[in-house]
Amino acid sequence: MPAKSIKWGIKIWCRAESSAGYMSSFQVHTGKEEGQEQGLAHWVVKDLVAPYHHSNIRVTMDNFYTSVPLLRDLARNGVLAIGTVRSNRKYLPNDLLPKSVRLEKHQYRVAQADNLTFCVWMDTKAVLVMSNYHCPTLTGVVRRRAGQADQQQLVMPMALAGYQENMKGVDL
Repeated sequence: MPAKSIKWGIKIWCRAESSAGYMSSFQVHTGKEEGQEQGLAHWVVKDLVAPYHHSNIRVTMDNFYTSVPLLRDLARNGVLAIGTVRSNRKYLPNDLLPKSVRLEKHQYRVAQADNLTFCVWMDTKAVLVMSNYHCPTLTGVVRRRAGQADQQQLVMPMALAGYQENMKGVDL
């Protein structure tokens, strides 16, 4: 990784509990393995959650991992998943991508296909979230600072509220 101060190192994938940030499982990346037809990120997530198939465990991930095929695959295995998603991923609704839709600050749009919910919410910049278990019509509330001491409550899609709640512990 040329932009890093230390260019070489050991890559470790981990599964962490979201409320406290404790790591419950990890893998050391040793290079390409058999069965990675879907890509490295897809394979890593499936492997780390394999012990929890059909247990309705909730998995929250960032945009490196989230993709339509992964969320569909996890749903087939009984794993509930949510994550931010990159706008250049395949199979996203083109009419809701930031280059196609103009939203004012704190506005959002939601789309659903089968059991996948995709939403774009405009904060400082567009935030794209995809979930395989959130209802597209449900909303949540988030607090944002309006001034020095004032806070305002904003309505947002439940998928995004759930993502923010779960990533707090992981981002410790």
